[in-house]
Amino acid sequence: MMNALSYPVYKRFPSEVADRISYGENHPERQALFSKLETAKREGFDLTHLDCVMQLVEDDVNPSKECPELSTRYLGLEGIQPNTGKATYELLLGKDIRSTSKRLRRGNIVFSGLRPYLNKCHLIDVQESLGSSELFVMLPDEDKVVPDFLLRYLLSDMVLEQTKWILTGSSYPRLDDNDFKRLVVVLPKKEIQLSILHQLKPLEDEIAHKGKEAISLAEQGQGMMVQEMGLSISAEDMKSYFFKAGAELHTLWFSVPAVELTDRLHYLFFHPRLHALKQIQDQFAATSLGVICC
Repeated sequence: MMNALSYPVYKRFPSEVADRISYGENHPERQALFSKLETAKREGFDLTHLDCVMQLVEDDVNPSKECPELSTRYLGLEGIQPNTGKATYELLLGKDIRSTSKRLRRGNIVFSGLRPYLNKCHLIDVQESLGSSELFVMLPDEDKVVPDFLLRYLLSDMVLEQTKWILTGSSYPRLDDNDFKRLVVVLPKKEIQLSILHQLKPLEDEIAHKGKEAISLAEQGQGMMVQEMGLSISAEDMKSYFFKAGAELHTLWFSVPAVELTDRLHYLFFHPRLHALKQIQDQFAATSLGVICC
């Protein structure tokens, strides 16, 4: 074995290889990680596998066929924020969900098996919804683990460090069921889990507060350039532009004289809203992006 664990080459004797011949599975750094996790036992914590503290839920549904006209909350991978545990649902008709989905219920924890390095995990907080087929859906064993604690553990480096070696060399990394269930979990007693969560609460509150402050500052910055150049337009002015152009907000049709048509026949291209923007462009002597770009 190479002395430096970061070297891309190492060797293993057949007797040292368990049931899987894999570069990542048998990598010295991965073995060092598990040796480190073993020290948790000396701290009085249990060391177990993920499938010992949860049950995978397999409840698939094909919404486009089974409930095409039913409106439902849908959780896609893009709706789950990396690293935070937060998520945003879409409201979709069943017919608009083209693939097989997972049925999700309040109290389930979902984890993205596709590109797990993105660290997307969420504790379901609505009564019932549907989710991407790429999600692992878990029902935590609450006799052993507090769901919020398991959520944060799955978002931690202790899981990322395990999955990165399983998926090393894969161009389209995806965890399979067995690899997911065999993830190692350091499990304190429930009272310690609750104590850790209690200590995390003020930090998470501060993160949320700072996040809102950052959004507010970003919005101020976005508006500052326009204001400094004297180009700011009030909501009332903008409204008058639209109505002068005949762009009532709910109009579904409009007419354009043939002499005004150019070489492009497109509903949106000739929409009165764009006429209103043309008036704004003329007022401020604006130009097209293509004029100033090579």
